[in-house]
Amino acid sequence: MFPYPFSFLSPSDTGLADIDNAYSMQFDGVDSYIFTDPANLTGTLTERNYSFWFKHISFPYGDFQPLFCGYSSNVTHKFRYQAGAGIHDGELIWQLGAGAGANLSSYCHAASEAIDGTGSAPNLLDGNWHHIFIYNPVGVRADIANTQMWVDGEQLSVTPVEGTQTLRGIDEWLTIGGGSSGSSGTKFQITNGYIDEFAYWNGSVLSPSDITSIYDATSSGKTADLSEMSSPPDAWYRLGD
Repeated sequence: MFPYPFSFLSPSDTGLADIDNAYSMQFDGVDSYIFTDPANLTGTLTERNYSFWFKHISFPYGDFQPLFCGYSSNVTHKFRYQAGAGIHDGELIWQLGAGAGANLSSYCHAASEAIDGTGSAPNLLDGNWHHIFIYNPVGVRADIANTQMWVDGEQLSVTPVEGTQTLRGIDEWLTIGGGSSGSSGTKFQITNGYIDEFAYWNGSVLSPSDITSIYDATSSGKTADLSEMSSPPDAWYRLGD
């Protein structure tokens, strides 16, 4: 756990309450990740909203930065064959099967516009804290087109790819700070960066104003109090606080 101020943000009046925020979790790109409580997950094909803060350090695996994923009880594969999110080739990726760290062409996934400073979207790789929000639709191929991705309160354009491989979902433990290599064997991949205030909502769709209010309510030493939202998250991991 590491203390930090959100000193790059200025306070705003959004109507969403805020609370003290002094710590985050650093993942080392080697062997640090967090299992969450599976009791809060409601099923593989349930739509979910994911909200968290991220600060990039470096890519631990070529051009792939894992963020979160499902975790299989299969000891050989663990992070493989699961849904999850990461940064791949300068884009934010949401996948419904293995492959985010490898060749994505055969896998059902959605890729955002450039988030590496080469486009107009916020640059996730600049070493500053950024708020990430991902809406995961129900989980079948036809629904991948409904994926939503937001960075710092801005909705990104998304390109869906239906793919051909078997779809899988986060049906056991959700793992913060880990991702899939898309390769056979024990290809665990760990985030090299910081993650904080990780939350998810089951079976609902947050409104654009909900998403922007989470981002806007954060200021130096403060973060949005998600428990005060009209639709509080099903799980909220404060990661140090």
